[in-house]
Amino acid sequence: MSAFNQLREDQYKNNYSQKSVIVVGAGPLGILSVRYLSQETDLNTICFEAKNNIGGMWYLDDYDRLDSEINTSKNAFIRDNGYVQSSLYENLRLNSVKMKTMYKGYPIPKEFHEYMKQDEFLQYMRGFADNYGLKNYISFETYVNYVRLVGNMTQSEKEQIPINLTKKFLVEVVSYNNYEKDVRHFQADYVICCSGHYSKPNIIKIPNQQIFEGKIDHTHHFRERDGKQLANKNLVIIGQNTSCQDIFSLLLFESEITPKKITVIGRNSVQHLKNATSLQEVIKKGLIEFIQDECQEFNSKNSLLLKSGKIIENIDSILLATGYQFCFHYLNKFNHIDNCIEYYENNRSIGPLYNKIISINEPNLIFLGSINGSSQQHYERQAIYSTHYILGKLTLPTKEEMMQDFEDELKKNGGKKGYLGILKLPNFTSNHDQYVKKLYRDMKGIEFDDELQQTWLLYAKLYEKHSNAGNYYEMKFEDLSQMPTRDYVPKLGLF
Repeated sequence: MSAFNQLREDQYKNNYSQKSVIVVGAGPLGILSVRYLSQETDLNTICFEAKNNIGGMWYLDDYDRLDSEINTSKNAFIRDNGYVQSSLYENLRLNSVKMKTMYKGYPIPKEFHEYMKQDEFLQYMRGFADNYGLKNYISFETYVNYVRLVGNMTQSEKEQIPINLTKKFLVEVVSYNNYEKDVRHFQADYVICCSGHYSKPNIIKIPNQQIFEGKIDHTHHFRERDGKQLANKNLVIIGQNTSCQDIFSLLLFESEITPKKITVIGRNSVQHLKNATSLQEVIKKGLIEFIQDECQEFNSKNSLLLKSGKIIENIDSILLATGYQFCFHYLNKFNHIDNCIEYYENNRSIGPLYNKIISINEPNLIFLGSINGSSQQHYERQAIYSTHYILGKLTLPTKEEMMQDFEDELKKNGGKKGYLGILKLPNFTSNHDQYVKKLYRDMKGIEFDDELQQTWLLYAKLYEKHSNAGNYYEMKFEDLSQMPTRDYVPKLGLF
């Protein structure tokens, strides 16, 4: 363990007399949480980050390729999960403009693309962390092995831990690069889960898959080198949402040699993609086809039968753009931290959460970034909300009232799978507005930022317009230099 980590960890342990908070993950969510927690002198805060620098999944490190060497290594994340952490490829552009990605009081450099590339966003996050001294609170290359509720441990289990347990949570950490090294234990009054939910690929199985002789992979593992291997090949992409659109756009518009043909199969309507003005040329050339259907089975070594009876033939490769599952490995090792949370609908959602942040069964367990289709400003407001809660500046309803609110959210948003997807189309802007104002109703002593809200909605309507029309890729290159709020920076001190 580095001397830097030792110093940070000793400082945290020496201040257990204060309210103590452990943040898991130093990606876009974690650094926001640490920023607001670290401003409070009454709080004792530490963040554990598995990688050797800030960035989370936006940081492409040596472990973002699962080859034979790494598969047999002692990397803690791969041991627990069996896959690499990051789900993005080089030069991926964000799907939010600068204004929707910007942290309060910290402008994005003007020379960066309006829709930032992966390396630009990573640079922005690291500059933000340096500006506020956040690395002073982060222990790097430190993997959270498990979180436990001390009250649910047996006396025998407590005696095996080499520290006197006086707080609500016990957290065990190990070395990220070697899970057998540097085993340490920490305590906390609050644990904030900022490890995201875009790492565990949702892998579907297609009947008769064993007879297919082509390659099947998930977009989670896609990198630029894979695009080159698809040159002049017949590719099928299953799923039609943003991962699919990012990848077929890269292959068709940013690659020197394109696939021979891309066939996109989506369960939901693909008509908006068929009609997209930005795709008409490649559609007419036969480079891409959109089909609304579902897979039935493989019916030969290189063909796929759909439920409609249509057969896709001469397939060289299949890419699954089938989304991601929630997975908090450090909560799972002891019954989802002793039944505080549940995974719903094939792990596509979690709960029960109050305001999609607070565990109703254990309110000192907090989740940031659980909502789908959001932006950095939603995460920042969640970070402000959770910090106010920890400080006692807002009072939660009773458990019964929170559970009723949760049940109401389920009914409103299509059940357990859909209730975290409040910011998705077609009601993107209105759902955002309602969610932010619902959070603010619990807040005290902070003014609501109407200017931020109106500016966000202005840009959100642009996203809504392009996405509804199927022009998701074209949107990322739109000239926004004449927007009236081009130089807007969200203000500190407001919600």
